[in-house]
Amino acid sequence: MDRADLSAVPPGNPPESDRLSALEDQLRPGESILWHSIQHPRLIGSNLPVLLFAIPWTAFALFWTGMAWTITRSAPGDDPIATFFPLFGLPFILVGVGMLSLPMLRYLSAKRTMFAVTTERLIRLYKGKGIILESVPPHRIAKVTKKKRKAPHGTLTVKLKGKAADYEPSGKRFIMSDIEHPDIAKRFIKELAAQAKD
Repeated sequence: MDRADLSAVPPGNPPESDRLSALEDQLRPGESILWHSIQHPRLIGSNLPVLLFAIPWTAFALFWTGMAWTITRSAPGDDPIATFFPLFGLPFILVGVGMLSLPMLRYLSAKRTMFAVTTERLIRLYKGKGIILESVPPHRIAKVTKKKRKAPHGTLTVKLKGKAADYEPSGKRFIMSDIEHPDIAKRFIKELAAQAKD
């Protein structure tokens, strides 16, 4: 298999180069990279349903807690139950804040992710304080489908077969989200899968 010609692609910024260097460090002897791409996530995108639920949830939790605090403060007497009653709203507020922050956490995580197709496997690499790597060998590749996005980006879903070994995804799908030049990646993945059948 020939390497992908990505000469027309603008050079990566330092974080991308850092991830590529980390990826190269994980290669086995004799293994080479045919295609690679960082992930280009959208902050809203698939997170829209979460936000549509989280915004009214959090707003209502804040409203309820505020009203409970106002009512208990204006009530006569010194009832300890009334004093602590508004605190029951705090867990709901925290859940709402967690849901609101989830899209940003997903976005930041995706920005640290790189995908690659090599001469031996598919790779997903996450580089934070450490490195987390998942790989898919050719014999586990069953089918590849593409979901288009605004060019040149897209998402590939690789249907997996067989049993997962160490450092392999345990599910039935390996999703390469928001990658550059998905058509090129798909071609290399199909060629890699064909090698396993020979």
